[in-house]
Amino acid sequence: MFVDDAHELAPSNSASADSGGKDALEALMRETERQREAPPAEAFVLVLAGEAAGVDSVLRSGLGEALGIHTGRSRSSPRNDPRYIQLTGFAAEEAPKLLSALAASKGFKVDPATLRSPKLARAIEDACRRSPKGRLGARQVAALLQSAISRQTRRVHASMTVTKDSLTALLEEDFEDRHGREAHQQAATAGGGRWSDGGRGSPLEQLDGVVGLSEVKTFVRSLQAQLLVDERRRQSGLPSLSSGTLHMVFAGNPGTGKTTVARIVSALLAEMGILSAGHLVEADRASLVAGYVGQTAIKVSNVVREALGGILFVDEAYALVQGDRDSFGREALDTLMKLMEDHRDELVVVFAGYSREIEALLSSNPGLRSRFPTVITFHNYTAAELMSICSGMLASEQLVLTPGATEIIQAALEQVAERADKGDKRAANGRAVRNLIEAAKRNQALRLAAFASKGKQPTRTQLMEITDADVKFTTEPQWLGSL
Repeated sequence: MFVDDAHELAPSNSASADSGGKDALEALMRETERQREAPPAEAFVLVLAGEAAGVDSVLRSGLGEALGIHTGRSRSSPRNDPRYIQLTGFAAEEAPKLLSALAASKGFKVDPATLRSPKLARAIEDACRRSPKGRLGARQVAALLQSAISRQTRRVHASMTVTKDSLTALLEEDFEDRHGREAHQQAATAGGGRWSDGGRGSPLEQLDGVVGLSEVKTFVRSLQAQLLVDERRRQSGLPSLSSGTLHMVFAGNPGTGKTTVARIVSALLAEMGILSAGHLVEADRASLVAGYVGQTAIKVSNVVREALGGILFVDEAYALVQGDRDSFGREALDTLMKLMEDHRDELVVVFAGYSREIEALLSSNPGLRSRFPTVITFHNYTAAELMSICSGMLASEQLVLTPGATEIIQAALEQVAERADKGDKRAANGRAVRNLIEAAKRNQALRLAAFASKGKQPTRTQLMEITDADVKFTTEPQWLGSL
């Protein structure tokens, strides 16, 4: 029997933790005791796998004695037992072999020259430096491989040579992060040089392309500058000036760009070498809280595992704990806090939701506020900003508004902005714009289909135009609720 993540069975001091871990430990102890008397045909081998400190705690809880592993004070560490095997991870020189095997399992090939290349060696060295003990686990090597696959896909499509061989071969250049940690370190240490924001399409350029959010943009740029200064101070033998925690709260109404900015921040942190992958995993109460004993911690652990190397974005975070009697929600929060600490070098967590409710959550738990020192407020969009968002969405699909449609939509978006400022949760800012455009496109399709049924084919101009007839529904009293 192989028990993975056995450290999660460790006894908790939390009063709200459920009894699932305790029940599992007691069952294992009973079974190991029974094994001593069982015939060979019924015997099995138990293997506990997990983080060392947590596994030690599990063994000291009584399971160690049941297994015959001494955990007394005179020899307090179960690690003295020869059956306790510590796997220290992979050294830099071992990583290429593992990477090659992982690539093959995904249908990719890495030739021997690439495995020995300086660019791959630098990528592995950077990953080792970011690892707490300077050694890599399979997860970090897999993240390195995934980044290379992403670069390879962009390279192949840009070269217009899409063949089976080109799509399965990983080259030396695919392991080079041109806008990553190395570039930023060189920029930071260059005397009198300007710190680079990255190349075309960099995270900061993506941020600049977002409408509004001036305060949020200022924060993201200040975060980047602070991290670069800290890197330069470390290189100079000086202590860091930052708090060391990057967990954040994004407070604001729906449709104000919280998820979009979280994706950009994750990509920025990966570009700077702070995070290994730079992806975003979205979660909410449904994906973190179970409805029965013993499953909540498992759900939280699975979601966190998926998010390692990137940002875990918890939407409507205040819904995690629904009242003092919500033991499952409290356990989810406690488990998440513990995993945030366990993986502090591999994970950034963003709590998001309405400002008032998020503030209530932080006030109810002093430990939360210390773990989430940065609160960023996403203000509602103005009518002009909503119109700019609308124009951008339409332009991306080669659609244009007729003058009459423009006038109607401007009036509708003024209504959205006014309702949002009054706290109407149906007026979902940018989300309302997207829904409005989708409804207008459906109306346009119906109008053009009726036009074509008469034996006439619409012209190119007609295919691109959104007319006042397509958006007339926004003048009806109930339209806002329909979005």
